[in-house]
Amino acid sequence: MPFLVDLFDQQLSWSIFVFILGVVMLGTFIYTLVTDGSPFRTAIDSVQFPVDKMMTM
Repeated sequence: MPFLVDLFDQQLSWSIFVFILGVVMLGTFIYTLVTDGSPFRTAIDSVQFPVDKMMTM
């Protein structure tokens, strides 16, 4: 019987994790559609990769 309780707790934990992940993904998708841009783009644009530096020379 304790095994079934542990199994239920594990399934509940995974369900909560997947729900939270889905909410974050849906929120990011809606934000991208509404603002026409990714919320993470400013962080990505501030990074210069070596290939970008070579192309600007």
